[in-house]
Amino acid sequence: MNIFFKGVKYFVILVFIISIKNAYSQNIKYDIKDPSIIAKIGKEQISGAAFNFVVEQLKNTNSFKSNSEVLNNLINNNLIAKHYLKGKNRKISDGTLKEIENEYLFSIIKILGIKNNNDTSKEAERFITSPKNVDIKTVQSVLFPNDDKKSLSRVFSFDDLIKGDSIHKFAVIKYKFPQDEEKFISLYELIKHQYPHIIAEIRAGNSKFIDDATGQLLTNKYIFYLAENSKPSDREIIKELKKIIEDKYIAREYFISAGIAKTLEMENEEVNKMLLEKAKDVSNGRIMEYYNKNKANFKEVKEVHARHIKIQDEENAKQVNEKLQKGENFTEMVKKYSVAADKNDPDPGRLPVIKKTADLSFLEKICLFQDKGKPSQYMKTPDGYEIVIVDKKIEEYRNPKDKAVIYEISKTLAREDIINTYKKLRLSLLNASDIHINKNLLGGSLDVKK
Repeated sequence: MNIFFKGVKYFVILVFIISIKNAYSQNIKYDIKDPSIIAKIGKEQISGAAFNFVVEQLKNTNSFKSNSEVLNNLINNNLIAKHYLKGKNRKISDGTLKEIENEYLFSIIKILGIKNNNDTSKEAERFITSPKNVDIKTVQSVLFPNDDKKSLSRVFSFDDLIKGDSIHKFAVIKYKFPQDEEKFISLYELIKHQYPHIIAEIRAGNSKFIDDATGQLLTNKYIFYLAENSKPSDREIIKELKKIIEDKYIAREYFISAGIAKTLEMENEEVNKMLLEKAKDVSNGRIMEYYNKNKANFKEVKEVHARHIKIQDEENAKQVNEKLQKGENFTEMVKKYSVAADKNDPDPGRLPVIKKTADLSFLEKICLFQDKGKPSQYMKTPDGYEIVIVDKKIEEYRNPKDKAVIYEISKTLAREDIINTYKKLRLSLLNASDIHINKNLLGGSLDVKK
């Protein structure tokens, strides 16, 4: 069977860092002496073993900076997750639950030292108590009771598919692990783990996909079973890691819902949507104040006057580059080395005036960003090599009433407002928490600026 934890990535603590000077309250006490515990947050604790596991996984992915930062993030995620879950009618998305399960599964595999996926899958299959019920016609009839072309072609939401009882009762496979009762994987559970990919495969009549997906799910369940029946020390670490993983992803949901994109991913659609909503509340007065204070950031190049040296081969390009860096006259270098026709112009190597438009060439774009009066490094182009020098730049400030400028500033200010709100929340959560640290095990104090 294929690897059974598809999509599982290395254990990475997403770094939600926003600098807050002196953010930690005096409630943090460095009084833990127990060598097996690194921190306590109220009634919860983080063992040294679980902490070391997280650190090692971060080091494996080159995401580790310091023990202090890791513990800082674990505490931060714990407090934010608890706060987020207190919200009225707060529900964790199915996507987030799936990510939690995947990373939890990966942690179990690492802790228990499971190395061969195929062997584990074959072992799990020994506990099947009935043949897999993956007949495509039967599955289609359960999912799409109106067995016609319309039901097989129209778009179904997940909620549409789970309305009937039959999908919950239909056993795709039955199994019984040692010293456990017989259980089954329902069609509902299978679809929930694979939706929407499995719907397309079922419609295409792909029974092998259903068979493979069922085997994958059974293997995952077997790994969870092994975790539940592992030795006490492993069970304890696995339990802690599950909470750490849950805190991380639930905290991420808070950040996304608040409009803060402080994850390893770029700003997503939800974050931008929240920012745009907040941006509507930013007043014109604040926008103008920000523009005036940061006017230099709104300066743009209107036109550029530049010259160039076109060189056929890299060896000559290197030589010319070295001479220019030593102060040789650019015009003389154009006359001597350029292979462009404009070397013989009255102003050798002079390019047409470059104005900022949407259809600039590669060379023209380079000129826009090149510092005035300083020869560029040589650059490879489709026709050889080029060196440019900018003699004159005409710049102007963007109009503060321009819609694009207003949009840019209002979004920036909205982000600042959101982050300031988060800073206050974080500080209040810290002040209301009872946090104890094992300074010896941590190897120092927490970084109070993060």
